[in-house]
Amino acid sequence: MRTLWTSLTCLALGLTACAAESDTVSETESAEARTVSDGSEDADTGGAPEQLLLDTEIADGADRVVGMAPVGSAAFDPECFIAEDRVAGIALPETLGDFAAAFPEGTALNFYSTYMVDLSALCVRSEGEDALCAITFAEESYTAEAAVESLIVSSPICNDAAGVGPGTPVSTAIEAYGEPTFGFSWDNEGREYVTFANAPSNFLFRARSDTADAETQTGGLTVPGGEHGGDYSGVEGDGTYFETSTAYPDAEIREVWISRPVG
Repeated sequence: MRTLWTSLTCLALGLTACAAESDTVSETESAEARTVSDGSEDADTGGAPEQLLLDTEIADGADRVVGMAPVGSAAFDPECFIAEDRVAGIALPETLGDFAAAFPEGTALNFYSTYMVDLSALCVRSEGEDALCAITFAEESYTAEAAVESLIVSSPICNDAAGVGPGTPVSTAIEAYGEPTFGFSWDNEGREYVTFANAPSNFLFRARSDTADAETQTGGLTVPGGEHGGDYSGVEGDGTYFETSTAYPDAEIREVWISRPVG
């Protein structure tokens, strides 16, 4: 209930904020191809391992920041394995500058001064979508010294050891990590966050569902208005906060948040 949401608040920045066709980088800029973390292979490449290819163009409205690591020394690993304290070989950085330094020199990073309410972000993109982001409290412009609060993983290339990542059905995540708790709050900018009973304690998830999107159009107090994956049918809540352990059948993970472990 509220206690759970308070714990989520600690994990996701206090949650007070709760916040084009592109070419891929060349082989020199991106790094070698690797097997995706769950061992799957990309059939379109004749069995060659899948990798996270980074866009060279930045998004509309973003400021360009460039990677700073000399070729061959970048931490970035296109396998994009999600671990408890890192993703794609990048440990949760202390600052935005540390995040930029994890990518090969010349890599295009996007700085969004307003990524969510009260949050800014520095992101790399893949196939025209944000793939990996480091988030910080709001900054008007890019500052290398800005403290990073969490990493957000949005690319379906990325998975953890249990095979869970963006695009994974919630039903699969339940098999890996146990019962989910979906918490939706109007006070938190109409956002939903999800935890699982046995997932790493510093992981926070966000979900989506086509069914939920369709039902949102019908309105109603117990039907949240933001993108979500929990089925709140019959949940009264308190008018601002709703909680359920029931997922829509087509619900899937859309983001994995990696925050600093508490304690």
